[in-house]
Amino acid sequence: MRLDYIENDQYLHSEYALKFTSFLHQIIHGKRNIYCQYVPKKDKRNMFSITSFEEGVKQYIWAGKSFSETKSVIEKLSYNLSLAIKENDELMMLQGALSILEWGQVYRGCIDWLLQHSKNDQLISSIINSSNIISGSTYISESEFIKLFDRDGTYRCNSGTTKIFAMCSSKSIIYDGRVACAIGMLVHDFLIENDIDYLPHELNFLMDATQRDTSKYTPPSYLFASKKDVTNSLYNQAVSNLKINLILQHIVNQLPSDLFGSSSPKEQFRAIEASMFMIGYQVNVKRYEMTGRFLI
Repeated sequence: MRLDYIENDQYLHSEYALKFTSFLHQIIHGKRNIYCQYVPKKDKRNMFSITSFEEGVKQYIWAGKSFSETKSVIEKLSYNLSLAIKENDELMMLQGALSILEWGQVYRGCIDWLLQHSKNDQLISSIINSSNIISGSTYISESEFIKLFDRDGTYRCNSGTTKIFAMCSSKSIIYDGRVACAIGMLVHDFLIENDIDYLPHELNFLMDATQRDTSKYTPPSYLFASKKDVTNSLYNQAVSNLKINLILQHIVNQLPSDLFGSSSPKEQFRAIEASMFMIGYQVNVKRYEMTGRFLI
């Protein structure tokens, strides 16, 4: 399955993207409750149980660190990229990018790409350009997007490089399997609530080829793109990352300045990403079996 690409200025004005953005805004703002509960496999003593995105941020944990502790790590990783760009230092950029992969504990399909561009003294420009495209800061046509992010394209968007893009841009989230799972559950519940019996192409996002794919539990009419489709997975991840970035940028611009305890849109962006990361730890199957919905 190959996802449809919609140019930035059209995407947020498309019917279903517009309606889903409004739906998600209410949830992120805390005007509507969500219900997510699970016991982490590696920490069975602490149940994750939340009714809001804000609670998801408070219960965030990655590599043993809380959200505030992780924020400090991210700031340092981002600074290293910024310094490499400022100094125009290709080696520093490579080291900074590799540090991000180490922090994220994901390497597959990334290191060769980084080394190739570094060897050609193009790593800085490649990371700047690709992160600007994924964040929506640089507008390009569908044909250009395909040429750059397709399987044999110049740039690469996967679970590793999405972290690099996010560190390079204040308007891009990390689009990994857990964040995708959260998005999949939210999109499904939006469709059910609005009596939409199919998955509009505007709201089709790439899911992991694991149990985190909500499509494993729902009717075929709600089938998301999957990483099992290796031919299209890199392109589909780039499209998905761009689409959710555009949606969340629009939402953050309308949030109260003190939500998540921060007055910085950049920090609110990171907080939303962190909550999605926690929510998407696993598909909320028990609630779905009881109510026909995953989170709301």
